[in-house]
Amino acid sequence: MKNKNWIIYIGLLAIGLLLGKWMFSSSSENMSEHTEHAHEEGATYTCSMHPQIRQNEPGLCPLCGMELTKAGSQTASFDPFITEMTAEAVALANVQTTKVGLGEQAMSIQLSGKVQIDETSRQTITANFPGRIDRLLINFTGETVRTGNVLGSIYSPELVTAQKELLEAQKSNEQIPGIFEASKEKLRRWKISENQINEIIQTGEIRTQFSILATRSGVVINRLVSEGDYVNTGTPLYEVANLKRLWVIFDAYETDLPMIKKGSKISFTTPAVPGRSFTGVITFVDPLVNPNTRTVAVRASIDNTEELLKPEMFLEGEISTSANTQQKQLQIPKSAVLWTGKQSIVYVKQDAETPTFQWREITIGPLSGNYYQVIEGLEAGEEIVSNGTFAIDAAAQLNGHYSMMNKPAVKTIEVSDTFKKSLTSLTEKYFDLQKNLVASDVSAAQKSATATLSELSKVPMKAVEGEAHDQWMSIEMTLKQQLNKVIEAKNISDQRVPFEIISEQFIELVGTFGIMLPEVYSVYCPMAFDNKGAYWLTKEKEVLNPYFGDQMLTCGEIKKTYKKGQTTYGSTTNQSNQSTTHQH
Repeated sequence: MKNKNWIIYIGLLAIGLLLGKWMFSSSSENMSEHTEHAHEEGATYTCSMHPQIRQNEPGLCPLCGMELTKAGSQTASFDPFITEMTAEAVALANVQTTKVGLGEQAMSIQLSGKVQIDETSRQTITANFPGRIDRLLINFTGETVRTGNVLGSIYSPELVTAQKELLEAQKSNEQIPGIFEASKEKLRRWKISENQINEIIQTGEIRTQFSILATRSGVVINRLVSEGDYVNTGTPLYEVANLKRLWVIFDAYETDLPMIKKGSKISFTTPAVPGRSFTGVITFVDPLVNPNTRTVAVRASIDNTEELLKPEMFLEGEISTSANTQQKQLQIPKSAVLWTGKQSIVYVKQDAETPTFQWREITIGPLSGNYYQVIEGLEAGEEIVSNGTFAIDAAAQLNGHYSMMNKPAVKTIEVSDTFKKSLTSLTEKYFDLQKNLVASDVSAAQKSATATLSELSKVPMKAVEGEAHDQWMSIEMTLKQQLNKVIEAKNISDQRVPFEIISEQFIELVGTFGIMLPEVYSVYCPMAFDNKGAYWLTKEKEVLNPYFGDQMLTCGEIKKTYKKGQTTYGSTTNQSNQSTTHQH
């Protein structure tokens, strides 16, 4: 009986072991299948503290030891100009994009201004002779006068004496005729009319009061004297202006000046005349900028025969250019631009499986309504973020990428065109060397390296100074060393090793100084030199690998485009060498 029980126990134990082994085996297989499935799907693991660390299997961060977490996509970029977001984050931020296009929209600017008196219509009425003002008929500003109106009267002792001299000279006119004519001329110089002189001669009466006459029609804008004041010849009495013709003067900012020309039409409104729009023609643009307001005065002349406008009225004006005279130009929405005061930044949508956006600096022109004119930095057909730009910029900041607050340092150094032309000739020799390495031709590569070395000696070092000179000396020394190694190498593999350093120097050269070619490209092959990766420079978009030749001719991808005259940012060669995206 006891033996039978032991047999049962042993049998149950064996069954349990078999069941356990089967269960654990299934679990292990499922886990293995899950892992393989994850790898097949291209899962990428990264460190939350060091997002530049990315690998295709879980583990610990080599920098801080933290456990790596799964990233959303295999295509996550290491380029600091590129920011990736999940589809959920894009939807939450309401990110919207717009294609850059050519537009014929009429450009317009808004200006504020005032009505002013036309300075050419202002006139000062002065005293024609000295004396005391006995009476003023125009006692306040704003009164309307016409030419010849009597404005007041003056008592002048000098004028009384001059009349007496005239009458005395008349008596002796036959004996001394010259004195009589001189007496009359004296009165004429005081603006006494010929009729008044003849009246004094005929009546023999001396006048003590002479009238002040308006010499021009208009509105009195300033009364400068009062009754009882003593005046001299030429003393200002009144200021008169014609308000039938006025000036409208607007303040324009410096950025508005390209659109403002003499002869341009300007339309404006004023709250004082609701529902009415006025039109004038710009006749003057101030050549000086107001140092306090940083604005320029823009003036137009306006007819005011209806007398609806009055000096010092506030105005809102608009200058527009006709759409049919405006050339087609790139335009983007105002909401797409992040403006830092010195830089205008947009985010360009990239063609990728996950939402990917590239940081890019552009040069913008005048603002027309809700659109900026694009001068440089974008091409027609590119897709930019027009809504949710700040959300993408914030994501870039959190990932340590370039953003509005974390701008890359400018790398390009200004040098003369003579120096650039010399560098361009040097780079063309480098391209010959690259083609011979693609063809795996040892002898031709040696000749190309020799030609490049010869061209290198022709670069005028005296054409650069300061920082540019120091940079060039460093590049030149490295190139000499590595080109000699290519010349001395006996096989293609040994030639390709120094070519990597030569390529990095040429990429540095292009990024630092620029060349005269329209476009050149930096290409990266992650599989070169036992998967360490290497760059090279080419002027062709077609990928032809100089590190593998026919073995893997198309392994590589274009990482950066250098355009003639375009500013370069950050490092030119220290790009991601961990990328696994390539062609082969």
